[in-house]
Amino acid sequence: MTRSDLTLVGAVLSGNVEAFGPLVARYQEPVYALAWSLVRDSAAAEDVAQEAFLTAYSCLSQLRDPSAFAAWLRRIATNAARVWLRKHGRQETPGEMDRVEVPSERPSAGLREEVAEILVSL
Repeated sequence: MTRSDLTLVGAVLSGNVEAFGPLVARYQEPVYALAWSLVRDSAAAEDVAQEAFLTAYSCLSQLRDPSAFAAWLRRIATNAARVWLRKHGRQETPGEMDRVEVPSERPSAGLREEVAEILVSL
């Protein structure tokens, strides 16, 4: 049985760090796809996705409506991509943040494991 975002967020906020893993697994591909559509680089998209998940985990207590986790995570990922673009001297094109393209490459299988390892170390 699939647990809802609301249930998983509640579990994480109650101290169950492992409950964040299913959220990462659920949103890994959409967050990567969003990041890739903005930065147009596989390695950078993985970095942006990882940063988005780490930020989401560390700021989870600030989420006002746990049922809106997906939209909140999308905003975090978009902001992480914007930071990456600024840091690397690239600019987004107008309207670019409004569309998401699916990359031809899939994220590495290790992204979820990397995020999980970092979360455990926190």
